[in-house]
Amino acid sequence: MSAEAAVCRICSTPNYTINFGVDACRACSAFFKRVVLSGRQYSCRTGQRQCDLNRDAKFNCRRCRYDKCVAVGMRHDKVIGVDKKSNEEGKEISLPTDISPIHNESMLYRIGREYEKNVINRQREELAMLRECSSAKRVPHAPQELYSSLPNILRQTMQFTVQESWTFFHIAFPSLKHLSFQEQMDLYRFYILKFIMTDSFSRTWKIWESFDKYYMCSVSTCIDLKSPNSWLNENDTTWNREAHLNSSTRYVRNQMAIMVPSLVKARITDREVYALFALALCDTDIKINASECLLSVLDDIRKEVLQDLKIYYREEMGLVNYSTRLGNLMNVCHAIRECSHHFSVFVRTQITLFDSWSTATQLKELFL
Repeated sequence: MSAEAAVCRICSTPNYTINFGVDACRACSAFFKRVVLSGRQYSCRTGQRQCDLNRDAKFNCRRCRYDKCVAVGMRHDKVIGVDKKSNEEGKEISLPTDISPIHNESMLYRIGREYEKNVINRQREELAMLRECSSAKRVPHAPQELYSSLPNILRQTMQFTVQESWTFFHIAFPSLKHLSFQEQMDLYRFYILKFIMTDSFSRTWKIWESFDKYYMCSVSTCIDLKSPNSWLNENDTTWNREAHLNSSTRYVRNQMAIMVPSLVKARITDREVYALFALALCDTDIKINASECLLSVLDDIRKEVLQDLKIYYREEMGLVNYSTRLGNLMNVCHAIRECSHHFSVFVRTQITLFDSWSTATQLKELFL
């Protein structure tokens, strides 16, 4: 075994075992299993999410340790789907893989839990597709298994996102059941782009800690910001290739100019990302022609998430005055709304000028 393989990818201690599909020592794999099965969420001890995880470090940050477990490839489903307990009669009892919303549970906790499930499902589908795709290329030196995104890959990964996020949409926000099916569909149509934007930008920051090199297009794909030529298939030599690249480059630069300054200033935590998923839902143009029931549901969601944020800022982050942090978060929310609008314009351009989304019927109906 090579020297590199004989090191735990979480704490860097000598290791000769594989747990949950990655090179991880028994201590780190046991820690990951405990966190998943208990459902607990931890805050970073420094608030920077860059803590030293070496075994001889001064202190052990559980938030950063769990994040590193996920980043190197440990997956919740490998814990819940494999682990079993035995009852008194000796029969195996599978641990539950689905947890219904609990009465009076924190909205941010529920959103976080369902979002992590959403990520697991999307990643499973994406990686299965990417490993079979001849045009998919691995991104070198990535902290996890990532591939370069191409137009055909982007459409497929977005299809996975739409399918999986419909479930997230309803379980994370159970009060939506009070709306008619048509209202739910209309609301989801306005929401899905904001969900994608929030997910992609926050994931880029979490994995790469900057927007200088890569941008995450999905859970397992990204584009190289410094190499626009890699955004299209190498064998795409049609007459409009240059125009296509110019259009895509302008779009990406536009999005970065809108989003990056507010994100860098806010330096949002995971809990604030969960809050953004809720705030983006409530910040929608559908209110123009909304029923009283829909307006009431959205207003209640907004109030609840703001109350959860207040508790989080005071009790976990130790902030006495959190107005600046909340203001920065709202600026990010507004930027997400603007970016989602620009994406709709971009897709329309792709369809009308380059015919690159013409067969994506469901996506066209949602995004246009």
